[in-house]
Amino acid sequence: MARGKSRRGFASMPKEKREAIARKGGRS
Repeated sequence: MARGKSRRGFASMPKEKREAIARKGGRS
């Protein structure tokens, strides 16, 4: 659903935060 938002957050954040967000539901 939030594909554009997820892509922007991952690109702006490091791999560490990116994984944390994906675990929270950013990847969902």
